[in-house]
Amino acid sequence: MDITILLVDDEAIDLEWLQVRVKNGGYEGLRIAGAAKSGFAALELMERDRIDIILTDINMPIMSGMEFARRAKALQPDVRIMFISGHEDFN
Repeated sequence: MDITILLVDDEAIDLEWLQVRVKNGGYEGLRIAGAAKSGFAALELMERDRIDIILTDINMPIMSGMEFARRAKALQPDVRIMFISGHEDFN
């Protein structure tokens, strides 16, 4: 059984880096279901595919990672969410 992961980051280079790390990380059974540059795009992907794990940037424009997480949990309550950030300020 595959574990599906969704990657979400508004920075293209960070999103690409995440994809490479997951693909080359040796995580057997882990399938990237999609990569999205916004919470809105990620929610669209979630409407088409069951997601087990989300790796999301916490600091994104328009829809923050926290708001995206709330909406993602409403759509798929069993999804696990991990926040990532390259920013030093977590206020």
